[in-house]
Amino acid sequence: MLLLLFKMELMEYKCIRCSFYRKNIYDDDPADVTFFGTEKQVNQARTDYSNETGYNVDETHEVKIEPKGSYWYNIYGDEADEINKRTKEKLQKLTELYINNTKKTLIL
Repeated sequence: MLLLLFKMELMEYKCIRCSFYRKNIYDDDPADVTFFGTEKQVNQARTDYSNETGYNVDETHEVKIEPKGSYWYNIYGDEADEINKRTKEKLQKLTELYINNTKKTLIL
């Protein structure tokens, strides 16, 4: 039952990793930030972070378990199952943190 609840919880939440650069300056190393929450929370947090820091979003990647046969699963090759296992563990930890944080957006 707990596993089913976890799967239902994960479906409701989104985890993205963004690279930010200072406005109009691409010579510096990017700031990498991970956002976790509902889709609405994540989108708002990304926008707020950009506005408050003055940084532009350069790249955004969704952190998720890749289904067999997907583009990224095939790119991962022999390591795909191990990467998915680590990703699942990370998402479980983030879900617990999120719930313990009264479901407020996590910015890591």
